[in-house]
Amino acid sequence: MRRILSLVILLAILTGGDLLLRNIAEQQVADQVKSEMPANAHVSASIPVFPFVPRVVFWGSVPKVNVKVTNVQGPPLNLAEARVSISGVVINRHHLLNKRRIELVSIDKGTVEAVVTQDALSDVLHAPVKITGGTVSLTVAGQSVTVKPSIDKNNHLVLTPVGSGGEVRTLGLGQANLVPCAGSVSVEEGKVRVSCSFTHIPDSFVRAANGK
Repeated sequence: MRRILSLVILLAILTGGDLLLRNIAEQQVADQVKSEMPANAHVSASIPVFPFVPRVVFWGSVPKVNVKVTNVQGPPLNLAEARVSISGVVINRHHLLNKRRIELVSIDKGTVEAVVTQDALSDVLHAPVKITGGTVSLTVAGQSVTVKPSIDKNNHLVLTPVGSGGEVRTLGLGQANLVPCAGSVSVEEGKVRVSCSFTHIPDSFVRAANGK
């Protein structure tokens, strides 16, 4: 009975230490990304792996790191939300275990999603925008114009009028240190969602993650 109790206590201590180090790593990622964001942005980070310490000690990596940022104010666009998920993340073991500082060394791949609401589009275009039923419409001079959203080669959001007439609107997403690319756009109720995937994390995001 005493042996079992001792094992339970040891397990609790090890589990608590593991969670503590993981929480430290998560908070540092959040703080470092926050330092690159506008003042009112809210940042959270998660490293969904357990146990955390053995993976870092023996393999120097974790399967995934997730970052969520809300209320990202422009210019040029206000982003309601942005989510970055990177996988196959190699971590500097020495810095984490000895300096308690998270440093991302490399990744296998990553994805990013950014949400732009109809209100944010209305603000930057200085014209009412309505997104409903899978359709984006823009009111210009009292006339409602249906536009089709797309992404150009420069990672800009492009609003192209459907049919003849109308002006093509091109909008930069901004926040390149958080949204390093934009490959596709989907229309949802009241918002558009821009997303892409990447295999090499851009230098700007590496600087944010490593606090450089």
